[in-house]
Amino acid sequence: MKKKVIAALVVGSLITGTLAWYATSVYARGGGRHELNSGFGRGYGYTEMLQVKADILEITVEEL
Repeated sequence: MKKKVIAALVVGSLITGTLAWYATSVYARGGGRHELNSGFGRGYGYTEMLQVKADILEITVEEL
């Protein structure tokens, strides 16, 4: 009985570690969201940031 519990814990730890490693590597590569990246870091670029802020304020980017 103890061997089965230990084996289950080891397998669970290996699976969890593998998933954590994969998630970290995907995040480090940009998460596959390259269409949002316009050259300024990960995610939204400067112009997209301005557009989001303008949308929140319900004004145009030029007014902002």
